[in-house]
Amino acid sequence: MRARGSDITAEEIDRRYRGKSLEDSAADFFRRLGEPYDPSFPATLRSAVEEALGDGVRAIPGAVALVEQVRDAGIAYCVASSGSISKMHITLGQVGLLPLLGDVLFTARDVPRGKPAPDLFLHAAERMGVSSETAVVIEDSLPGVTGAVSAGMRVIGYSSGRDDEARTLEAAGAEVVSSMDQVSALIGIAPR
Repeated sequence: MRARGSDITAEEIDRRYRGKSLEDSAADFFRRLGEPYDPSFPATLRSAVEEALGDGVRAIPGAVALVEQVRDAGIAYCVASSGSISKMHITLGQVGLLPLLGDVLFTARDVPRGKPAPDLFLHAAERMGVSSETAVVIEDSLPGVTGAVSAGMRVIGYSSGRDDEARTLEAAGAEVVSSMDQVSALIGIAPR
């Protein structure tokens, strides 16, 4: 992005684009730059992101245990991400979740509109055979919370501890947690 003449900061990128598809983020980026959209840019950006992820990704503490608890309770689960399948393979593979999630990955490329639209969540629920009324979404982004609420789903918002982040997710309709260890009780399964 800086090579394109932007002085955007990492914090601004996180605030503005977390939870959105790379294509939607790139389109917004070019609008803000005031330049014509370059259709090759998302592929360039995707490659740079995936290369950077090769340096190591850390799991949110308690995430692996939570997925195992959900699996052991016999509850259907999946990932509905704005990220690409290749990015999910990198990140989930590095944290040990890919074997638990590899065949239930859904991406914004599967639907006409990405987050904050409800399309991705509705698609994932349909593919998993789950109704919107019984689905629970765990999200860490405002576009994700907005999309899940629009889909009529219960949303648990994960906040890494920043007060402004927690308030934003809660205002959008999420029940906010600061630890994955809190999720088990909220969804009615016994922690390990």
